[in-house]
Amino acid sequence: LVTKLTDDQKYGMIEAIAHLIHRDYPAIVKDFVKLGFIPDGVNLDPILPVLAKVFDQALEGGGAKNINFQELASDLAQITFDYPFRIPPYFALIIRAIGVLEGIALVGNSDFAIVDEAYPYIAQRLLTDESPRLRSALRYTIYGKSGVFNAERFIDVMQAFESFITAAKSGGGEDLKGSMAELGIITNQSEYLLPGFQSLIPQQPQPVETRAALAFLLSDKGNFFREFLLDEVLSRSTKDVTLC
Repeated sequence: LVTKLTDDQKYGMIEAIAHLIHRDYPAIVKDFVKLGFIPDGVNLDPILPVLAKVFDQALEGGGAKNINFQELASDLAQITFDYPFRIPPYFALIIRAIGVLEGIALVGNSDFAIVDEAYPYIAQRLLTDESPRLRSALRYTIYGKSGVFNAERFIDVMQAFESFITAAKSGGGEDLKGSMAELGIITNQSEYLLPGFQSLIPQQPQPVETRAALAFLLSDKGNFFREFLLDEVLSRSTKDVTLC
């Protein structure tokens, strides 16, 4: 069985994961409307506490990255008996595929968590996809619903991105150079130094993931990320000046 996801569904699932990380259940309920779990026009108030309870239970084992999708799907299926809530066919196939892959992986590694393994790819999409929806999801992932910069989330996203580069590099070998260039990532660390400075700055070998993350931040693709980091620096500076 094969299913094809639309861009709207792909972006919607990434947005839902971002909301799940912050336990923003009102936003998740709205995500479920967009993703086809809940029909348009349905009163969401009765469904919200039920979904909140389901996700609270799912997140107990260590947060969003350790969610058991099989158990979550089973709990969500129970809601369909009492509320206007359904599991879309495309999502049922995704859950089935995830269940098979996760089951195989758990045989070799009892600590395997599918979301934890997928998060580096999600971080890469958040950082490099120019879609306005994913730009918004990236900002939300780091700032949350409170709008306050979360340094731990920022570090988490960057570390996940580094993990993606490491895995891709080890799996793709030399063929990855073209893909990394498309992402705005330069594999030769001397290429992102200012002209004339190469001979002045000692070139200490750096891990490929560190070079790639730094190269991304300094590339055209990293412009959006630099802009909102600059906004945060200016915002903090303004607050400090006001306090003085």
